[in-house]
Amino acid sequence: MSTTPENKFLHPYQLYNDLYTNDSGQTEDFSEEYCSDINTELKRSGFNGCKNVESVCKIIVKYMFKLKGKDHNIITEGCKYLYYFIYDKLKECNCNNSNEYSLFQSLLKISCSEVEWDGCNDYINNIMYKDLFHKHNNLIYLYEIFKELKDVEDSTSSDNCNKAMKCVKEYDQYIAPCFGGVSSNYCHELKKFKGEYEQIIKNVMCDNVPKILKPVEGISIVSIILFHIITMLIVSVILYFVYKVSNKSTSKYKINNTIFIISVHEKYSVINFFLFL
Repeated sequence: MSTTPENKFLHPYQLYNDLYTNDSGQTEDFSEEYCSDINTELKRSGFNGCKNVESVCKIIVKYMFKLKGKDHNIITEGCKYLYYFIYDKLKECNCNNSNEYSLFQSLLKISCSEVEWDGCNDYINNIMYKDLFHKHNNLIYLYEIFKELKDVEDSTSSDNCNKAMKCVKEYDQYIAPCFGGVSSNYCHELKKFKGEYEQIIKNVMCDNVPKILKPVEGISIVSIILFHIITMLIVSVILYFVYKVSNKSTSKYKINNTIFIISVHEKYSVINFFLFL
């Protein structure tokens, strides 16, 4: 995950990546003593058996010190990017009975206390939602793959085709929350990605890779309602004509049957007339 995405949504990527990777930006407030008792603190929250969690905690504390020094208003965005940057390290901690997000949230709370940043605690308690973090990760990862696709000079290489197919597969997974016409910033960004991908893929010589991505909305609720209405109308028209044809056939049968009965009756009348002579 070292490439830099080129998209307006991901424009701050480089800023936060520099905060994350650049040790020269480390503040004097940071101490190596931070996080020394992290395992004990995590056990209180139900985390056990974590590996290398102290080093991960220190990375987060350093980052939060630098983020605090930048601007208090960038905490929401800054924490989302931090989660993306440190996601693999969170997985490597391999804590029992936990997931990456819950561990990140706990470490972030501890880091906010170390940094003594009230705004950070307010953010975690009131605004921080797991779903937003995961969707943000999806978008960054999708654009990283896409940038690799754009950077390949040979449009006929198998490596290029593999990257294109990877884009398609990831995109297909990520659009699921947008089905039914759901409107959100996340879905809007996926729409923009769809347009950018379809523009680039025109110049990629891969027969087995889709040139057009699936609609972000899938089948909208309006489309479903219209489909049912049209279907009901068609069925109603068909049933009406079937009824009319059937009714005509029945009427014709009744007329023919009546004529037949009258004809038979007339024949019997003639026979009876001659018998009486």
